[in-house]
Amino acid sequence: MLQEPDRPLDRVYFIERGMAVLMGRTKRDGQVGVAIIGRAGLVGVPVVLGVMRSPHHCVMEVEGEALQIGAETFRRAMDGEARLCASS
Repeated sequence: MLQEPDRPLDRVYFIERGMAVLMGRTKRDGQVGVAIIGRAGLVGVPVVLGVMRSPHHCVMEVEGEALQIGAETFRRAMDGEARLCASS
C-alpha cells in the first residue's frame, strides 16, 4: 500500500518497475480503479499541488520497485528548485 485515503501523505513514490493502481470510491460501485501508474510515474500528485492528503487509496498491483522521498522534503525541494516543476 502506497497511500491510504484521507491520511497524511508522508512519501512520494517514483515508480521504476511494476504498476500501481489509484482507487476511488463511488456510492454505487464501491472501490474502483481511477488511474494506473507505471514506469516513470509518480504516486503522490497531491503533494506536488501542495495538498498533503488524498481521497484515494493506492496499491502496487504488479510487484516492482520505486524510488521514494519524504513528502515534506519533496515540497521543500520543489519550493527551492524551479527545475523540479518545469520540463526542459
